Amino acid sequence: MDNNPTAQLDVAPFRTVEFRERAEFEEYSKASEGLRGDRWLYEQSLATLEDAVRLPGTCGLCLTETVFTASTRGGESAAGGRVPNWREELMCDCRQRLSNRHRAVMHYLLAAELLHPWTRVLGLGDLGALLPLIKSHAQHLSCWSGAIDDLPAKKAAPDRGHHLVISMEQLHAGCVRPDVLSALASQLLDGGRLIFTTPFDVNSDGSNPDPSVGPIGWAMLPSLREHGFSDAKACMYWSEEFGYLGPFNFIFEASK
Repeated sequence: MDNNPTAQLDVAPFRTVEFRERAEFEEYSKASEGLRGDRWLYEQSLATLEDAVRLPGTCGLCLTETVFTASTRGGESAAGGRVPNWREELMCDCRQRLSNRHRAVMHYLLAAELLHPWTRVLGLGDLGALLPLIKSHAQHLSCWSGAIDDLPAKKAAPDRGHHLVISMEQLHAGCVRPDVLSALASQLLDGGRLIFTTPFDVNSDGSNPDPSVGPIGWAMLPSLREHGFSDAKACMYWSEEFGYLGPFNFIFEASK
C-alpha cells in the first residue's frame, strides 16, 4: 500500500441506499429483512474472547488488499465473546489507520468527486486522520474548532463561501435547531454540500418539542430542507469487502 497521504487515490464505487424520509427506510427494512438478518448473524459469528477481530479485505480508497482490525474492548457481549463496535473500529492497516467511519466518509467524498484542488472546505470538529487526505485533494481547507452551536451565520460571498462543509459527530440532538441549521447553510455557496456523520436512531422521529431531549432521528431531514437546504438524505452503507460492518451505518448529505 502507498503510505503517502498526498498520493492520488483511485477509489472504488461507494454503494449506498438513500432515504429522504422515514417511510422510505421502513419500506426498505421490510423488503431487506432477510439480508439484514444474515448480516447480523455474520457479525455475531465474529465474536471472540481475543483482544481484537482481524478481517482481510480491500481498502476502498486505494484498492489494495488489507487487514481491518477491530478491538473488542468495550464491545457488545455475544455468544463466543465480544463483538466490536464496528462503526468506530475496523482500522485499515495503512499508515493513516482510518476507522470504518472515517474511511467511509473519505471514500464517499472521493467516489462522489466532491474534492478538487479548487474546492473550499470547512471542517467542523476534529477530523483527525482525515485532515492530510482532505488537504491532499483540496488546497483550501479551514477548520472550526468551536461548538457547532457557535458557528456564525453569514452570507456566503463568492470569494469566501465554501463548496463543502464536513462535520464528524458534531451535530447532536440539541443542535438540530433552525438557527444552527440555517448557520450551516449560510457557510455554503449555492450548490454546496454539507456532509456529516452523527449518532442516529433509526427507530426515532427525533421530533421531541425540546430538541435537547432524545436522539437525532428522521425529523432531522425535513428540518434541513426547511432551514436553508434544498435537499437532505441519509445514505446507508455496508460492505464486508471494504470493512464497513455494523448495523445502520449512515453518512448524511444536505445540498444547498
